[in-house]
Amino acid sequence: MISGETLPKAKDIGEKVIGGTILVEGNMQMKVTELGKDTTLANIIAQVKAAQQLKPNIQKNSRRYH
Repeated sequence: MISGETLPKAKDIGEKVIGGTILVEGNMQMKVTELGKDTTLANIIAQVKAAQQLKPNIQKNSRRYH
């Protein structure tokens, strides 16, 4: 679950859920409000990719001495 909850968390009518949410019991009806690149998961993936492209100064400098 994207929220980082370690245990199931109850949701009330009208509260948002995120893709990957697990329904523990009963049923639910959802309305899709975001798709594709506009989703929370897509945003997280984009941020991870951007962070991976950045190199710490020590890593940049170490290449000069090889």
